[in-house]
Amino acid sequence: GVMMTHGNVLATLSAVMTIVPKLGKKDVYLAYLPLAHILELAAENLMAAVGIAIGYGSPLTLTDTSSKIKKGTKGDATVLMPTLLAAVPAILDRVRDGVFKKVNAAGGLSKKLFYLAYERRLQAINGSWFGAWGLEKALWNFLVFSKVRAILGGRIRFILSGGAPLSGDTQQFINICLGAPIGQGYGLTETCAGGTFSDFDDTSVGRVGPPLPCSFVKLIDWSEGGYLTNDSPMPRGEIVIGGPNVTLGYFKNEEKTNESYKVDEKGMRWFYTGDIGRFHTDGCLEIIDRKKDIVKLQHGEYVSLGKVEAALIVSPYVDNIMLHADPFHSYCVALVVTSQSTLEEWASKQEIPYSSFSELCSKEESVKEVHASLVKFLDYAYICQVNSKLLSKLFMLSVHQSDIQSHGRGYAENLYIAKKCSQSCGSDSVAETLKIYNSHNCGCKPQFKAMEAKKARLEKFEIPAKIKLLSDPWTPESGLVTAALKIKREVIKKTFQEELVKLYSS
Repeated sequence: GVMMTHGNVLATLSAVMTIVPKLGKKDVYLAYLPLAHILELAAENLMAAVGIAIGYGSPLTLTDTSSKIKKGTKGDATVLMPTLLAAVPAILDRVRDGVFKKVNAAGGLSKKLFYLAYERRLQAINGSWFGAWGLEKALWNFLVFSKVRAILGGRIRFILSGGAPLSGDTQQFINICLGAPIGQGYGLTETCAGGTFSDFDDTSVGRVGPPLPCSFVKLIDWSEGGYLTNDSPMPRGEIVIGGPNVTLGYFKNEEKTNESYKVDEKGMRWFYTGDIGRFHTDGCLEIIDRKKDIVKLQHGEYVSLGKVEAALIVSPYVDNIMLHADPFHSYCVALVVTSQSTLEEWASKQEIPYSSFSELCSKEESVKEVHASLVKFLDYAYICQVNSKLLSKLFMLSVHQSDIQSHGRGYAENLYIAKKCSQSCGSDSVAETLKIYNSHNCGCKPQFKAMEAKKARLEKFEIPAKIKLLSDPWTPESGLVTAALKIKREVIKKTFQEELVKLYSS
């Protein structure tokens, strides 16, 4: 455990009070994370300090469709109608996936209307004057997004996200569909949740904001991993946090305390996080890696486990995933907690017989389908992470997210080319336009060279060569994930040691 003082807690609370706008007694906070989670501990103390009402719920009863809510009864958010919410990315991802799945299942006019509204608002968030602003924004909110906002009670005005990196598409979903700004913070139990926090009106994705008033944040070189503070265009390195929010150390573990905590010549206490970040020119921090998650393979290649897992989890077949890299092999393997509804829907369409979900997960056809999806949806993840401008341009040209996800990144880029060329070269046929483009006879081709040069993918050795499908979910009760739903890598490796050995020996 971490030894924490009242002064540490007060330092973080007083800093966050300056960031979250207009906190007052009219607010209502929905608490559903365990108090063992530092984000929840800080959030509830903040609400108590300001005099905000707190209602207690559970992740399993959060919404009307949560797993522990009986059909016809209401979830915690519907009853409480909170204005403030603290959430870990895993919860927000579930809300997003649930909405998109319901929209796609509905089909027809309602699906087209939703995606039109979504794309128009996305353009506005990305700064385009051609997006939905003013009256049009209000119209879409009334016609489309009010139904989505009702999922969390309809009154949410601010969401605090922490505990893990939030994906860019989930952040944009929250901004658009829930109409609430989302403050992304970065902190650890060892820093009493204090570190950095994004500005209220910052809609940029992938960043966790500038340092809080209680914290000093610096980067130090990690030469072994190739992260240096003199890197261009942005300095990179291990994140070190100092200030009054930094805790005393680990209880009865002096060796670990001395390894992670240092005091400088001025008496400032610093915590060495083990996380890798980079500072943008405006002073905002971005988390890009973690030292403990980097493994060296047999032939010297480095694999960032967390980065790859974040890219692969976008597949609709994946509820959770753990990548495993053995230093004595040249490839990775993965344990995949399979989405029961998605896999069973696929099996039904393919007319694959099975007597239980566990049996379905063990079938070779299922393994092949899920493995193929990891590569296909990896393409979509990289559009979001590496080329967000391309994604917004695709939306502007009425290319839906579902189309991109169905066909992969190559399709998305080719379709963008075809759409643009058809506007300037006069061809209405996507196939014919691509044929002209690829034959070097298209006058528009030079403008796409730069875009093609920026194509980025995971290296072959980073993509799991073999996977094992698991039918049982990983929950905090099972001990395989934390209260914040982060995977416990070492516990999972020990629990599924036999399966991992078989993946490498088969």
